Amino acid sequence: MKIFLITAPIVLFSCATPQTAQESSPRTSSEILRTVEARNLESLYTAFGTISANADIMLVSQGGPEFESSFTAGDRIPQDPAYVRVLAKQEQMIRKANGRIPTDRLISDEEANEINMYSAAILYALAKDFQAKGHNVILYAFSFGSYVAAKMLQYYSDEPFTKIFITVARLDMPLEFVNSLFDLRGKRFSSDGKTIIDAGNVDDFMNRLKNTPDFCSFAAMDPLPDDKKVIAYFAKEICTGNTVDREKEIALGFILQSGMILLANISGNRYTEILKDRDLSKITYYFGGKDRAVGRLTNAEVRFLTGKAGFDIDNPPASVDWYRTQNFTEARDEGSPPQNFTMHIIKGAPKRATVKYDLDAGHSHLKEEIKKDIVASF
Repeated sequence: MKIFLITAPIVLFSCATPQTAQESSPRTSSEILRTVEARNLESLYTAFGTISANADIMLVSQGGPEFESSFTAGDRIPQDPAYVRVLAKQEQMIRKANGRIPTDRLISDEEANEINMYSAAILYALAKDFQAKGHNVILYAFSFGSYVAAKMLQYYSDEPFTKIFITVARLDMPLEFVNSLFDLRGKRFSSDGKTIIDAGNVDDFMNRLKNTPDFCSFAAMDPLPDDKKVIAYFAKEICTGNTVDREKEIALGFILQSGMILLANISGNRYTEILKDRDLSKITYYFGGKDRAVGRLTNAEVRFLTGKAGFDIDNPPASVDWYRTQNFTEARDEGSPPQNFTMHIIKGAPKRATVKYDLDAGHSHLKEEIKKDIVASF
């Protein structure tokens, strides 16, 4: 089970004064890429299916930032027999597994930048390797993973990919949101996808979890019902037997707070400026109008992606050849009945992206519509 910090950033404990970083200062992107390419590349991903000689690859840049590299059939990753899902590990996962994410202090912004640069290099190195072996590779990036994809485009290129699907992130995250993460204060957006609000009382959140009857027993529960996964995650991390272990609780707090620094570091970039000279024509970008985790895109962000000056999300043009709507039916939550929705589709100008959005969608919706586009891209 993973905790998606971008969905609900939380602060568990008070800050400690950062100690001297154990990692070296960030190196250049080319040096980092060479370091990644010298690793055992097969150790940097998890394949969900057999990668045969002619297999098409959906390379996944997952949400988070997470510190474990796994997902299940019930998660947000589109699945289809048309391709093999390959989950690219992110650098913070690798360092945590190797005991290199500190549990007695916060990571620094410098460390966060280096970790994020390594994650971007891993994504690019894996795509290059699969392409060299004759595979068609598309990129599916979700939430925090979309920021990793943007950083990859900043330092490398889209050349190894046939198509790139970037979902539910931001190009220019409001600095109020970013600064709150650096200050270890959780924020989210209201249901309008625009207004930034406090994420809630974290102490109450943790106490509610720990006050769950037989809290530590959830650590041994397998399989886990969906509504108990968060409880079970914390129980596994902080319980020793039937008792909450305070030292483990503090260690987990530092790790999760360091995740907030990772997110702040990568989401604070102004990608409309960084990527302004890039060819974005391989990209299809999806967002929801009611995304409470990252908010909806602004008109300025949509205009940047599509090259359509003057486009207004709430007042689209009546009849132009580059804009249309498409009705679709989707069950937004597992077990819920299908509902009718409307997708707005903007075909970008030359060298610009296609943008698709649903004003009624939240952070984890649109999965089935995205899957249709991914299948059609192979």
